[in-house]
Amino acid sequence: MPGCTETGRIGGWTNGRPGKPERPPRLTGTEKSVAAHDPLPPRTPSLSFVPTSLSNRRRKQISSLTRRKGRNEHNQTLIESRRALASAIEAGAPMVELVVAEDARHDPEVQSLVDRAGVPVSVTDPETLQKITDVQSPQGVLGVVQRPLASPEGVREAVGKNGTVLLLDGVQDPGNVGTLVRTAAWF
Repeated sequence: MPGCTETGRIGGWTNGRPGKPERPPRLTGTEKSVAAHDPLPPRTPSLSFVPTSLSNRRRKQISSLTRRKGRNEHNQTLIESRRALASAIEAGAPMVELVVAEDARHDPEVQSLVDRAGVPVSVTDPETLQKITDVQSPQGVLGVVQRPLASPEGVREAVGKNGTVLLLDGVQDPGNVGTLVRTAAWF
């Protein structure tokens, strides 16, 4: 049959056959919507900042991390401020993903966080970011990190003989955590 390839498709596109042009890659719905709403490239080029649109399923999963049940189920937690996110990246926290508000995308501080994190980035509108997070005024970016759980033996090995360990369970008031950490640091 004229115009047919070995795979039975009609036309001249055949990937991997000599003498035939390569088929251009097709854009997914997400890539099309991001390309349509983002005509200008970011001011600072970033290899790690290839944004994808935040899917409804992923939005719900991230939103569930604001509750204990969701954090335990996914073994992840949220970092909801720029300063805390910078500290987590600096400390080598196991980052999973960043979610950036569309209006904060070109902010140099957010770009720096994205570059240093080196994880997938999802872009969403500020209203959706507000719904995902617990904070009253989100700062345009939040991070999803794995919660590494260690066995008591693992903690003992990591700390060594002369280390101090502070174990907390069921703390109701976050202010108490600060007091406990300051007291533990004194030892």
